[in-house]
Amino acid sequence: MLILPALLRREIEVRTRRALPDETCGLLLGRRRGKEVEVAALVAARNIALEPRTRFELDPLDLLAAEDGARANGLEVVGVWHSHPRGPLEGSRHDHQGSPASWLSLIAVPKPRHGLGLACWRQVASGFEPMDIAEPLTAHG
Repeated sequence: MLILPALLRREIEVRTRRALPDETCGLLLGRRRGKEVEVAALVAARNIALEPRTRFELDPLDLLAAEDGARANGLEVVGVWHSHPRGPLEGSRHDHQGSPASWLSLIAVPKPRHGLGLACWRQVASGFEPMDIAEPLTAHG
């Protein structure tokens, strides 16, 4: 399960809408706890793809900076997020190329007026399988 705080979900939505009609991307920083991955921070990255309306490619310098920042804060890069301005919530073959097998892939699709569709995928031997997304539990349940 991916644990994604509402504030970070909102940040992805804002960045996704700001980048329209292009795809936007970034990195998920967090911690792994068994089958759960908790996202603690997002790092925006430049999309350097030659066709940014239909593809994304992380700027390698942004990736290096994110890895350094994660280590400095006791975190790790746990995945990549990117938008599909016109859908779908599934990743393409291109989307999954070049990412480490341990990384999650979070895809964001803006809804027509407001809101965001999100889907998370993880790599398994047979390809990719969906992961549930939840908000962290609050201390005063």
